[in-house]
Amino acid sequence: MNIIQLENITKYYDDFKVFDNISLNIKKGEIVSIIGPSGSGKSTLLRSLIQLENINSGKLTVENTVIFDNNKKIDKKMKKKILLKMGMIFQNFNLFPHKTVLENVCEPLILVNKIEKKEAKKIALDLLKKVQMSGKENNYPSEISGGQKQRVAIARALALNPDIILFDEPTSALDPELVNEVLNVIKNLADGNITMIIVSHQMNFVKEISDRIIFMDKGKVLTIDTPENLFNTNNKRIKEFFSKIN
Repeated sequence: MNIIQLENITKYYDDFKVFDNISLNIKKGEIVSIIGPSGSGKSTLLRSLIQLENINSGKLTVENTVIFDNNKKIDKKMKKKILLKMGMIFQNFNLFPHKTVLENVCEPLILVNKIEKKEAKKIALDLLKKVQMSGKENNYPSEISGGQKQRVAIARALALNPDIILFDEPTSALDPELVNEVLNVIKNLADGNITMIIVSHQMNFVKEISDRIIFMDKGKVLTIDTPENLFNTNNKRIKEFFSKIN
């Protein structure tokens, strides 16, 4: 069953096309990574899926609900409901600096799901344990490492029990020695039934975790394939990309 369907999606700024005429399907529970050179439209595509970027044309369907179609009027109430089933992890964490780790995770539970504080705290503590952040509940973001901040961000995204999580270069802002702790948390999430779409330059991680990999170049999807096939491709452009990052 497809959980996300893109049909001829196009995004541009003035005369510059960020991505052009992209069509693809992502299955429920699938882990799909997006790779490719900088400037190829990977992050913008991710942000467009969760509607943080406006799409100019095409059709976007999530969980059998059309949330964008430039030819039809969209039910805004249904769109909002569907978007709440999607979470996103950003490069720079986006935590509230004036709130503790626990308060950051409680926030969506209280404000969005209208859960009582006591119950929200219980759920948040369980989520922090899941991302190996027990014992840091009362720390502020300024008092923890980058890797820990990203794990808190993941716990916060999980708080709304999303069906889909989007990861936009989740380790790019981290010191090299902190990368693995975040990647390990994401690997543990992969054992569940959450659909994950990951933009990353961590090729070993992508190869290990992905069901399929999308290779983008100059705003186009060049290919979608399994890790085994993609990392052994004869495609000249993809081989050139791998040779530059190894």
